[in-house]
Amino acid sequence: MDTLTGGTVVVRREQIAFTTVRSADVEIYELRARETPPTVEAHWELAEWCSQQRLRSQREEQLEQILVMDPDHEPARKALGHVLERGEWMTREEQMASRGYYLHNGRWVTQQELDLLEKSAAQRAAEKEWFSKVYAWVRWVAGTNERQRQQGVANLSAITDPSAVAALTSHMSDHELTFVRQLMVKICSEIPGPEPVRPLVRQSLYDRDGAIRELAFAGLREDQYEHAVSAYVAALRDDDNDVINRAGGALGKLADPRVVPALIDALVTKHTYQVQVPADTTIRPVASPQGATWSDPSWVSPYLPPNVELALRTGQLPFGVKVIPPPGARPQMRMARVQVQMQNAQVLGALEALTGQHFGYDERTWKLWWAAEGQKVLSKV
Repeated sequence: MDTLTGGTVVVRREQIAFTTVRSADVEIYELRARETPPTVEAHWELAEWCSQQRLRSQREEQLEQILVMDPDHEPARKALGHVLERGEWMTREEQMASRGYYLHNGRWVTQQELDLLEKSAAQRAAEKEWFSKVYAWVRWVAGTNERQRQQGVANLSAITDPSAVAALTSHMSDHELTFVRQLMVKICSEIPGPEPVRPLVRQSLYDRDGAIRELAFAGLREDQYEHAVSAYVAALRDDDNDVINRAGGALGKLADPRVVPALIDALVTKHTYQVQVPADTTIRPVASPQGATWSDPSWVSPYLPPNVELALRTGQLPFGVKVIPPPGARPQMRMARVQVQMQNAQVLGALEALTGQHFGYDERTWKLWWAAEGQKVLSKV
């Protein structure tokens, strides 16, 4: 292999992951990226250079590197199109999704508005007719009257009208009885068209019963896969790590290589959790405007003796005090936010199944490979 400087590099065949031809600017970028010091300033300088060379994906890569080192770096956040929402940085799509909005033909709408926009008046009227029927039959199924229960199951099982899906989902998808949710999945599996796809996908991702989740995925027909793929891709951005992995596993089975970029982005995801931790029991002195020294007013210990508190407040204990609660005392607790990075095994498995490549959780290598080989992969679809 010849280098840009005229040298020759010899690499053993088994050490080569893939080969491709790239522009000189990309080659220069790769060289600079390897030599860039691990500082915010150096990565920002390289990001600005990428902007000048119109290397969009490489610029985003550098901006993401900056955020690894400084998650609150405002210029990088803004350059990526992130916005500050309730003290937390997020993408515009994440911000609107957190508010319950979806993008429809360039306009943000609620889920209810989206449903209405996508349905005609005749469809809405047809759906409305089913709500009272399904409600009554579900009550029969969950009741104690054996004759009514059997009749309810028979009536529900006979449904094949796509207009009934909304009513079935409303009255059965979150029912406390496992049998009722299982029945809904079986009914939706027999209904043709795109209407039952979203309920089946939802059940395959969120149902608390693993057997029902498997049944829901198996209920998707081949002619419904196109609609199912988009729903599973959307679930890769879910807050729940288990849901992300389930979505990744499903996409691997649906075998649509167009989802590879979305899977790469979901290889490693960040999740924020609220956890209860012991409150800090160290009383540290802080300076008041008058120059006197007082105990930290943000935490008051019920175990602090009056004479110790007086000594602390009058500056006689400049290094603070450590309070040890008496035996059997219940420690004070506080809520803390913890951010955790998760490696998603089922997402990785889907990527490997769809591409035949094995780059582990190395997102950068996956993105480089896809930039070089993605069009070839898609041309075979």
